[in-house]
Amino acid sequence: MAHLAALEGRLSPEIKEQVLSDLDDLYFDRDSVKLEGPDTVSLRGEVMDVSLRYPQGPTQIFDLFGTDEARDYYYPISIMSEYLEP
Repeated sequence: MAHLAALEGRLSPEIKEQVLSDLDDLYFDRDSVKLEGPDTVSLRGEVMDVSLRYPQGPTQIFDLFGTDEARDYYYPISIMSEYLEP
């Protein structure tokens, strides 16, 4: 996702749909996936921050001590834009 966004200079709706479709094919709940990134075009050389967040849920089978909390998988990436204006 980050490399596609870098080529286009933003996280476009088409890229989001492609990523959600790929994750949906892998049995992820597409309504729970949160994709974040710049909506406006970043020119070549500008750093873009994109991220994917998905709920992980509790991780312990037996919560004996009451310390297990639901968490998210979180993958932040900073990448340089490669977009050149036509």
